[in-house]
Amino acid sequence: MIKTTKYNTIDKIALRQKGWMWFATVIGLQMIFVMFIFLIK
Repeated sequence: MIKTTKYNTIDKIALRQKGWMWFATVIGLQMIFVMFIFLIK
């Protein structure tokens, strides 16, 4: 039981870090896209 809970917490932390990475990449891409449109206009 203790081992499973430990692994679950580690998985949750890893998923959270992955989520933040995805969040940052999406925002970065959106910013680049907006700047690209702004420069074209």
